[in-house]
Amino acid sequence: MNNVLVRVGTLNNFNFTSTEVNHLNLLSKIYPNKIFFVWSNVKSYNKMYKKNKKEIDNLFKNSNIKLGLTVTPNLEFIKPVTSKNIDNIIYKFVLNNKTNYTRNKVIEYAKKHDLNVLLIPLRFKKTENFNKYVSDTDKYVYIKPYIKLSKHAFVEFAYYTKQMYNKVYTCDLLHLGCTSCYNCYRINNISVVRNFESINLSTSGKCPYNCIECYAKHCLDRTQGKIRYDIFTINTKMKGNQHVKSK
Repeated sequence: MNNVLVRVGTLNNFNFTSTEVNHLNLLSKIYPNKIFFVWSNVKSYNKMYKKNKKEIDNLFKNSNIKLGLTVTPNLEFIKPVTSKNIDNIIYKFVLNNKTNYTRNKVIEYAKKHDLNVLLIPLRFKKTENFNKYVSDTDKYVYIKPYIKLSKHAFVEFAYYTKQMYNKVYTCDLLHLGCTSCYNCYRINNISVVRNFESINLSTSGKCPYNCIECYAKHCLDRTQGKIRYDIFTINTKMKGNQHVKSK
């Protein structure tokens, strides 16, 4: 049976509370053909692991639940309280005078614990944030509605990062959405099928953090805070229907 990858907490973050853990555990049993990819904030994991250690450990014993932690939610490396349960780390980055230092920290941690690294260049909707956090501004392009790292600059950054470690992957290198990439499948060792889904658990509520240029926050602003809970959905990025010209 084909396994469909489901991103958990696309718009509201998975916060590792007992109610969320029980909710996701139940879903994994009801839908054994789906692979639930919990893509969460390292701050949430660090905060809740000590409180819910046993429950969290038991959750990720399920073969169809994978964990990826964003370890640079505010562009500086935050070390997970434990490497246990983590399958992948997500490295959001920008190009500035701290990039090399942060990248070294991320790769050092990934090597030590034999984890995949997913590279994601932070895109900007707010010009003031772009001016504040980016120094190599000539390597960015405007692709409505975001200021993004150019394809050429992303390829270059990924190339040199992969020289440091062979388990480095890119997210949406072509700026064309999930169906041009499929690395979420590859880093979780899943055979690629032509499906992506996402789900926002009602037990998660809304994310308590305000990370720089958070995709979820932008979406919530656009929809006036409305979230469809507990429903498997396919968003535009997952469909690959962005129809933008890659630069």
